Formats: sequence, C-alpha cells, structure tokens
Amino acid sequence: MSHHGRTTSYLHGNQIKHIPEGSFGVLPALRRLRLDDNALECGCSLLWFFRTLQQPNRKSLVAGATCATPPVLEGQPISAIKEEDLRCAKPEIVAQPRDIEISYGQTAVFSCKASGDPRPDIVWLANDSQLRPDSDSQITLLPDGSLRIDEVVPSDAGQYRCNARNVLGEAGSRVARLTVNNEVVESDAEAPKFLRTPTDHLDLLEGNPIVLDCVVTGAPTPSILWQFNGDNIQNGRIKLFGNGSLILPVSTLDDGGIYTCYAGNALGNISVNVTVIVNGRYNKSGQPIPTVRRTIQTTDV
Repeated sequence: MSHHGRTTSYLHGNQIKHIPEGSFGVLPALRRLRLDDNALECGCSLLWFFRTLQQPNRKSLVAGATCATPPVLEGQPISAIKEEDLRCAKPEIVAQPRDIEISYGQTAVFSCKASGDPRPDIVWLANDSQLRPDSDSQITLLPDGSLRIDEVVPSDAGQYRCNARNVLGEAGSRVARLTVNNEVVESDAEAPKFLRTPTDHLDLLEGNPIVLDCVVTGAPTPSILWQFNGDNIQNGRIKLFGNGSLILPVSTLDDGGIYTCYAGNALGNISVNVTVIVNGRYNKSGQPIPTVRRTIQTTDV
C-alpha cells in the first residue's frame, strides 16, 4: 500500500465489528476505505470514526459500509449516520467520594462511579495533581473507578477528586478530604479478667456434685481450660460448659484434688486454683461404706 498519492484501503468482507480509535491516523493520504460486507456495530465506540468522516478531506472516505447493530440502524450506510443516532451520553458522576478520617497505617478507599456512553475513563487528582499509580505504589485505581490508598501516612492527607472523561466531555466529582490521625488507634483488646471464681476450698461428701464456676471477660473472648492435678480435663464424667463452669454430678473419693481454671487470649493468661476434698460416708457404727473408686478422665493436649 502506497503512502503517497491517493490511497484506497480494502477491508471488505473481514467481519470487522469495531474500529479502534485512531486506526487511520498513520495514513494521512487515505482517501477511500472499502468496508463493504462488514457487520459494523454503530455504537458510541465508533463516535471518533463518525467524527473523522465529518472532516472536509475525509467526506468520501467510506464506501459501501453499513451498520449491523443496533437494530434501529441496521442496514443504514454509515456515511448517512448522524452523531445523535448513536445515542451517546456525556459522563455524569453518580457516586461521589466521601470525606475520610483515618488513622496512620490503615487503608483508605475513595469511591467514584460515573455513567456515560462510551464508558468514561476515571482519573484521580490529589491536591489538583493527577495521580499515576504504578505497581510499586501504595495507590491503586480499582476496576470500578475507586481509589485505594494502603498504609496511609500523614503526607497522604489532602483533597482528592475524580474526573470522568469520554469523547463527549468530562465531569468532575466533589472534593473529598482525607484526614490522617498520627496516633495509632487505641485497641479495643483487653486481657482476660476473672468475674467469678470458685472458692479456694471445697469440702464435700462423696456422692455429692462438684460445681466450680469460672467466669472471665476479655477481648478477644478468652479460651478456658480446666486441669485436675496438672492434667487437662475433657468432657466425660466431668461436664465442661462454654461459660467456664465445671460440673461433676456424682463425686467419688478419687475426685478430691486440685482443680485449676486457666483463661487466655492474645494479651495474656490467668489462672485460679481450688482444692477439693471429698470425704467418705460412714454408717451408724462408724464403718466406711464401700464405694466404687473411679479415676477421673483426663487427657493431655
């Protein structure tokens, strides 16, 4: 194809649907473009092309090309299409960015949603300078148009706004302010603390229940572990409840010993001991009543 003199480009029958913007800028001498039998989508993505056809030296550029879609324009020669036929729309901001007050090191996300056809490109400005995120940056432009700033530092504070642009024009959002607090957020976390503990000493008769309450507070919620004479207790004869209570419905002589309630979370651990003495039963003559001696069910964690 010669770049000199009058040039014709034959693209007929090529199943062309779209023409990327600027396709013919490198061919200033192009005078005719044969697009016969191509199923062109006559939508806003071709607006730049229709505008090219309006230029005086490009009036006769296109020969034989017709629209395949949308249905309302089907079969019409593109040389006869007017800009208003494409039903394009200027950008409009439909979701504005809001002011953000945030602590050092946290993540800020400004939202910006825009309508328009062709779909608008979103650019962000910080203190009136355009942001150009790169792969190493802590600033990311999200696919929906939002702006994310990771690990915010005091120098990120300022005014942010988004611009939405397409071939018909542009629209700017309100100015959103980012305020960065230098102090680190005070944590809501709290070390474990006992609200209710069993009495230090429990003396009871064999066969009676052993009930030990161990109620704690803290954030995150502390986990509770019971031990008997240094061995971890699991549910069995001894019932362990989520609220920290321990219940042994029928005690034996072997259930006497030291019970320990441990409570812990990421901020610390606390424990409390209780000594339980189980006394045997005696008949009227003072002889011990025989009992079945059972060992407590224990497990190592």
